[in-house]
Amino acid sequence: MKKNFDQSMQELENASPLNAAKIIQKMEMYDSKSAQQIIDEVYQEFATNKDKETNIIKPIFLSIADSLIQGTSFGRLAGRKGLTASRIIDDCENFSYQVTDQISDTDGYTEHVNNSEYVGNFGGGIKNNSKTNQEDTKLTEKIYKENFTRNLHEKDPYNRKKYENQNEMNKYRNKKIEEAGKNKNLEDEYTGKINITGKKNNYDKRHGEYSREFQAETDHIVPLATIQKQFKNNYALSDDDIKKIANDDSNFAITSGSLNAAKNDKSNKQFIEKMGNNLDSETKERMIKKANDAQESIEWSANKTVFNNITGKGHTDRIARKQACDAEEKRLGRTLTREERSNIDARLIKKKQQKILDSTMKNATTQSKDYAIGNTILFMIKPLYYEVKDIAINGMSHGVGVASVTDAFYIRFNRVKKYVIDNMLPFLKNNLIDFIKNLLSSFVEGIISLFTGIFKHVLKLIKEGIKLFMSSFKTLFGKESKSMTTAEKGDALIKIIGGSVLAIAGVGIEALLSKLAIGEPWSVIFSTFFSGIASTAFMILLDRVDLFSIKSAQRRNRIIEIFNARITDIDYAIETCNTQGIELLKKQQQGFVELNQVINIGFEENNINYITDGLYKMASFMHVDLPYSNTDEFAAYYDTHPRIAL
Repeated sequence: MKKNFDQSMQELENASPLNAAKIIQKMEMYDSKSAQQIIDEVYQEFATNKDKETNIIKPIFLSIADSLIQGTSFGRLAGRKGLTASRIIDDCENFSYQVTDQISDTDGYTEHVNNSEYVGNFGGGIKNNSKTNQEDTKLTEKIYKENFTRNLHEKDPYNRKKYENQNEMNKYRNKKIEEAGKNKNLEDEYTGKINITGKKNNYDKRHGEYSREFQAETDHIVPLATIQKQFKNNYALSDDDIKKIANDDSNFAITSGSLNAAKNDKSNKQFIEKMGNNLDSETKERMIKKANDAQESIEWSANKTVFNNITGKGHTDRIARKQACDAEEKRLGRTLTREERSNIDARLIKKKQQKILDSTMKNATTQSKDYAIGNTILFMIKPLYYEVKDIAINGMSHGVGVASVTDAFYIRFNRVKKYVIDNMLPFLKNNLIDFIKNLLSSFVEGIISLFTGIFKHVLKLIKEGIKLFMSSFKTLFGKESKSMTTAEKGDALIKIIGGSVLAIAGVGIEALLSKLAIGEPWSVIFSTFFSGIASTAFMILLDRVDLFSIKSAQRRNRIIEIFNARITDIDYAIETCNTQGIELLKKQQQGFVELNQVINIGFEENNINYITDGLYKMASFMHVDLPYSNTDEFAAYYDTHPRIAL
């Protein structure tokens, strides 16, 4: 509209007096759209493909990008700094030179993925640099490190002897034999049949020769290899802890030697899939139930052990305790008293607790440093992105007040530099606060990651709930809340809640994929993708439902914005028309008076030359395009044209 108005202004400057009034009228009515037209256009604007691009296409694309880059080393490196594709694009597009407090929180699922990677790369923990207590000996420290510290990397070979406890397995079988009493046969806990023998010298001879087919053996329901894989990266559990968890009665089942041999290190589910129709339905059902019950018991036992170790109420590792006691007896030259043994237990348990907390804090500190680096990178990138985007869309010289490309580049560069310098101290202050928040959050996340199963998800839910409360409090009572309506606050809270729930959903999806034997990095890639899609679907649903009538308010604000702009433009048009129109009419009046005087002189002096010359100039002044400009040309034109139209 402004462009059309400027063109009309140029027309007016050279307009004929015969056409000036029409041009002025056109300028005054240049924005003559009806209010209904404008309202219709605004509704159309909110229903265009641009809206779909912003709310559907872009989030889905970013979810795909987030999931794909998780499978690359560069993507994981960026992710450890909290820099996902979604966060980078959102922060850059929402950047404004007028807003300085722009550090955004890392979402809960990214934090979970990062913590898992830190824990997974944990290689034996950290050394305790604190001064050794007088009652601690160097030998106790050495024994602790040798027995609790272990290599936790994925490539570690499985060592069955390290986790198998034949004594506990035999105790379980003997208990079943005692429960059977005088019966020679025991119940096979997988098949439900009472057809296996506990003792070789007391077997059921109806089976024929003694064979492994009817020999009672103790099986680990959840295989030792599976338990080792599940807990080997958990630095809150020592090998001795894992051994106790794996050899609990809840993970034992009496079955035939032949079935036990065929099952080997397979899970019950894997064994059933392999055997297929060779197993009856009752056996399959019993094996699945046994596996589910055993896994639940293992998770409960592991969580209890982790909690006790973290709180300093755990158990001393057997080998470490024996070596420490032997060393102390050798040093003292006598047998230790019960109190002295208890003191050694207490020291070893304290060391174990400190090791876990130190390792968690180390990981949290590293993670928080990475987030601080990520925030700094974004702080530098956002104004650069703003300038590059503005140049690409509007041109180098747009909005900087100069025509020269060199001058425009200099102004833009200095604008970025000035923003960075002016906002460096506020940013560092915010980043420091953010570092402390992330340190606390990552430490808690690290502790949560040491637990397993549903309890882990409950703790995650509690943590996200606390973060949700803090974010909600900021939304309701923070600095920006003063400029927000009640509806906007409500809408923001719903989206915060949705984001927190979806962060937990991402963890749940990853756990489900892991149970389906889809390991890393695919479990992380797929869970990132699906949680992103879920987040997009949730936001689309919120947009469609519009609980707090936010879209209506946005349309209303857009209409007000357009009408305010129209009022400004119309005021400008009226003022310009009045000024330029009056100046033009003055100029034309003066020219008309001068030409009229020339013509009147010709009439007074009866001079045809004055009259005709004045009339020709009057025609030119009125922008009348005559085919002649003097009497001779008129005569020639008259002679060649039999009819002349006036």
